[in-house]
Amino acid sequence: MLEFFRYIRDKIQVRRFDREMTILGFHSAAYILRCSVETRASKKPIALRFAQFAI
Repeated sequence: MLEFFRYIRDKIQVRRFDREMTILGFHSAAYILRCSVETRASKKPIALRFAQFAI
């Protein structure tokens, strides 16, 4: 697993990292993160969104 993260670290560079939305419930929570990265080789931008849920 660590080798995978090292591989990704060498291939991309994070340009922007924002919390887009946080949702709170009585017994749960969730948030969405927006991340803008670019590849190191070609400088092409990539937009990603991640969601995390906790119950």
